[in-house]
Amino acid sequence: MRVALSIEKFQPGLGGGERYAYNFACRLRDAGHDVHVFTPPCAMPDEGFTYHWVPVGRHFPRWEFARKAEKRLAGADYDIVHGFGKSVCMDVFRPGGGVHRAWQDHELRMLDGRRARWHRRLQQVGSLNQQLVLQLEKRQFGPGGRHLIIAISEMVKDEIQRYYKCESERIRVVHCGADLDRFQPEARERHRAATRARLGLDPDELVVLFLGHNFQRKGLVP
Repeated sequence: MRVALSIEKFQPGLGGGERYAYNFACRLRDAGHDVHVFTPPCAMPDEGFTYHWVPVGRHFPRWEFARKAEKRLAGADYDIVHGFGKSVCMDVFRPGGGVHRAWQDHELRMLDGRRARWHRRLQQVGSLNQQLVLQLEKRQFGPGGRHLIIAISEMVKDEIQRYYKCESERIRVVHCGADLDRFQPEARERHRAATRARLGLDPDELVVLFLGHNFQRKGLVP
């Protein structure tokens, strides 16, 4: 198949969503599919993909990418178009970052006091960049769309339906997997003592490691 991927950051070192998209593209390529990646210009090695650069400006990059990628993909001859991030022209869409409107409300709940929340809400409403992102979300999640949506959790599915009234039959929950070749229980015994010694930790000292972006939304309070 000729498969097109639309993503504004196709760089696996940036985060989980970007790593997923890159691994997904590699799996498609290894399975013999013809993979085309629509993304802003970036330093990517030749991985057997066909790149279609979508240049964007500095001020509203997500909106500009969505608009330009849509024009490039409209009427193109692909068997399937898989969108990520803030894409709007696709057959299948994976919103790895969840729902922006839900994040806005969560951001308010993290603040102490009505005055602080009102001030932040005015900043959200007055931000042209955020309003443009919400316009994109209406197209991504609003009822009547023809593309399938892949939610990474039941929480994300619930947010899509609560904020945008998206039809349940359009949403599939597919949880993120783990690379069992890299992450194994045996690795704990091999590396635990040396790592704790290098960090100057006592043998019985409790340590919690958190990895990820948007940590406040994931429940970690700074």
